[in-house]
Amino acid sequence: MLKHIDSSELSQRGFMDLARESDHQLILKDRYDPKWPSPAERRSAPPASLAACLQRRLDAEHLEELPPSVSETNEDWEYLANRLRRTHDFHHLVFGLPDTVAGEAVASAYYARRYRSPGALAVMTTWIAHGLIQPAENQLIWRCVEFGIQLAHELQISLLSVRWEEKWDQSLIAWREQLGVSRLLERSPLAEHQSQWMPAQSA
Repeated sequence: MLKHIDSSELSQRGFMDLARESDHQLILKDRYDPKWPSPAERRSAPPASLAACLQRRLDAEHLEELPPSVSETNEDWEYLANRLRRTHDFHHLVFGLPDTVAGEAVASAYYARRYRSPGALAVMTTWIAHGLIQPAENQLIWRCVEFGIQLAHELQISLLSVRWEEKWDQSLIAWREQLGVSRLLERSPLAEHQSQWMPAQSA
């Protein structure tokens, strides 16, 4: 379903709007898509680094990194769509989001609001529906949707413009400070998860 939504005219139009934003001009011009270090290299990176935290999360959740961002068609909208998917795990890390319905509700709300993504909007509605099916989770899911919208409104930098791969060894805490996320995370309904993938001594 998401593949069809992401390739729809509405989705393409949204990404073309993003391509015209000054935030995304340089990354588009460069078609920025450097090779990532291997899983073994990421495991051996400084323990509190972006690389190590990412690999810790991927290992624990039995996930693999998504494929490179460059597409065969070389269309601007497709590059941005692929780049957003490829860097999704970085967004989880800097926002302190667990791999739960509530955590994904934050991410999908952020994408729907900041990137005008119909795919993210469709996913967000499934998380909201889950809350109706599971009443014990309903209030938290709505708070997470609200928080994701707040992040999209208040965070000055676009995560889609960030060149994460230039600072693999920078700590996750330093990344949050650099991006201006730390102060916003003080309001997170999922604050207890912010240190989930950090080494014990940094948590």
